[in-house]
Amino acid sequence: MKGEQSKQSKYENIWKAQQLALGFLVLFIAQSSALNLQSKVMNQNGFGPLGNYNLAVLSIFCVLGGFLSTTMIKRLGINITLVIGTIGIAQWILCSVLPALKNNEPDKHKRDTYVIYSDAFIYSIMIISSCICGMATGFVWTAQGVYTAECATVESKGFYFSCFWTTYTFSQVVGNLIAAFVLGSMDQSNYFYIMAGIAVSACLIFGTLRKPKKFDSNKSDHAATLLQFDSSNDSNILEEQLKLQQMKKNQQEQIQNQSIWENIKSVWACFIQKRMRLFLPENFWTGVSISYYTGMLVPIMTASISLTDDDSQSQFKKAMLAMVALGVGEMMGGQIIGLVVDKVNSKVACIVNLVIMIVMFAFTFGFLVDYRYTWLTFVMTFLWGLQDSAVNTHVFEMLGFEFDNNDDAFAIYSLIQSLASFIFQFSQSLVDTHEKYYIYTGVLAFIGVICIGITYFFDFKHLQKLK
Repeated sequence: MKGEQSKQSKYENIWKAQQLALGFLVLFIAQSSALNLQSKVMNQNGFGPLGNYNLAVLSIFCVLGGFLSTTMIKRLGINITLVIGTIGIAQWILCSVLPALKNNEPDKHKRDTYVIYSDAFIYSIMIISSCICGMATGFVWTAQGVYTAECATVESKGFYFSCFWTTYTFSQVVGNLIAAFVLGSMDQSNYFYIMAGIAVSACLIFGTLRKPKKFDSNKSDHAATLLQFDSSNDSNILEEQLKLQQMKKNQQEQIQNQSIWENIKSVWACFIQKRMRLFLPENFWTGVSISYYTGMLVPIMTASISLTDDDSQSQFKKAMLAMVALGVGEMMGGQIIGLVVDKVNSKVACIVNLVIMIVMFAFTFGFLVDYRYTWLTFVMTFLWGLQDSAVNTHVFEMLGFEFDNNDDAFAIYSLIQSLASFIFQFSQSLVDTHEKYYIYTGVLAFIGVICIGITYFFDFKHLQKLK
């Protein structure tokens, strides 16, 4: 009976967590495919490396969003923070239509005289829009981490974060399929209109999220033991519980009333912890991974396809179909690591992540050698998704349960990931030949193995209990 109650309590918030994941699925069906296409679409429409610059600016402003997100969540709540973040992402997708509109305009006089078609206007709007989207992305990812951690328990953390990641990453499958067939049958402007509409619809899901039920198994078991031992202590136990509730309420009110500066100091205090320093390399790698699969995979694949197919629409379609495999890998990686974390431990999960990464880079180099659109293309993208999902799920469960203040920890996650993504998105604008693809991928392989390997030496809480 006790085991059944414990199991029920561990999974009591599963539908609330899945509602959050559904919202992310809808939102990132739109954003993920738009991110994957950004650099290629901007270049095709005559704006050169603007796509890489957009992604770099988006990443660096996500740092600011990460800092402000803790204040947003404490002052406005998770629901409103998610809605504001969603609107910020949707406007960026909509603004991405501007280069396509200029390219599709048949009247040369309009292209030369209308402000909306001028390069200065489009560059300015896209950069400003990317700044807003970056901050918004910082908001939604911090809010997601805090909400999922509130839904989970220590015993079910791997299950909750892997379930979220599996549902969320299905967006890569759906979004890339839509991109492949929509871009193959209509112009780019209609694609961005459709994606912006899909993104906005996520507001309804986020706006109706309910607060998770909290369960502390240790306190409940302790209370049950006391009641069994001496029923005359009922009033004393009740009084103690009321005191604890009041203390928690006072602490929450104190946190909510913190100024932005106090929140920043709190994030900094978390950042300089000794345990955090061993976590940061894996956190950093998540940003590097995002920059590669959003800014490099599609250009690399379309470049290889162009050797045998000079139709740009066909190149896009084939590349986005291969990116569907990335989405399938994303769905599987989180489940694998979630099981390892719950059934074994987080330290073993580090080894699993390292093995996946080595295999992924082996197949990536295999594709670069072959440089054709074959089954190897799909295996490569699948492994990038598997790796990205596995590492991020591991990072999320560590953020939620290895640090005392997970609000600050998730803010640091957004900050470091965004900083890494900014550095590598910007550098990727210079990587444009087959030879450079080799060199750049080799550098990333070295960085990735070091970043994931260091996490093995992290002082996990489950190991502290064994000492």
